[in-house]
Amino acid sequence: MTVTGLTAALAGTEGGGPPSGIALSATVTGSPWFGVPSGMVYFYDGEALVGMSMVSNAGTATCTTGTPAAGMHAMTAVYQGDQATLGSTSEVATVEVTKDATVTTLDVLTTWPDNYVELPGVVLTATVAPQAGQ
Repeated sequence: MTVTGLTAALAGTEGGGPPSGIALSATVTGSPWFGVPSGMVYFYDGEALVGMSMVSNAGTATCTTGTPAAGMHAMTAVYQGDQATLGSTSEVATVEVTKDATVTTLDVLTTWPDNYVELPGVVLTATVAPQAGQ
């Protein structure tokens, strides 16, 4: 019997920013008589293939996806098997992304014309929009 376990977590959220990807780690365990399984693990978000990795000598495979869209992501790992070990699929690991990656721009007048009129306050305007390709 082969067991494929999966952990999934948001990557690149340091400082409260939007996630840069979903970090995936699969552990493949086979029969102790045949040693550590070898071969490929394929990572899926629903039915979409998002990455693949060779199983290491420690029986793990890792992958980090590209920037995820906001919403729920049903991640799975599929181990294809090798000559001595049957393939298996992990349970679903659900990851929630609560906001899209954004770009914030702020235009500030840094030099004043010679004939400017001093006003009591300064108004700054920021434009927030999804990153290109989102």
